[in-house]
Amino acid sequence: MNDEVPLQPVPARPVLTPEGLALLTDDVGRESARDFLNSYLRLLPSRTDDIVEKLAGGDVKGARKAVSSLYVTSSMAGALQLEDYCQHLQQQLSLGRIPIAEAVKAELSGNVSQLSPAIRLLLDEQTAGSE
Repeated sequence: MNDEVPLQPVPARPVLTPEGLALLTDDVGRESARDFLNSYLRLLPSRTDDIVEKLAGGDVKGARKAVSSLYVTSSMAGALQLEDYCQHLQQQLSLGRIPIAEAVKAELSGNVSQLSPAIRLLLDEQTAGSE
């Protein structure tokens, strides 16, 4: 029996909300918030690859940990769609439903391809607004 299941689509919220950066700026200051978003953006590909590799290798515990970490940082960044998808993955894994790694890879890649330019634009707008 194959324990892998396809994932159902997650209803979409906006890719990114500027309120995430605003809240983060209020909490840690402008430069730290920008540094966080830049680090988040830089690490996204390796973090999503890690999730897919763990799923493909059958490391459910490792995948849950990686998904949880990405969920938290996505929430902090205001990355609503990626946050929602990570929450959906967490729920599936908690229920013992192991998603197909290639389907997860495709969904994460789609999220990252939309999110990366949105974050860059938000950071550019913030820089322009402060001049």
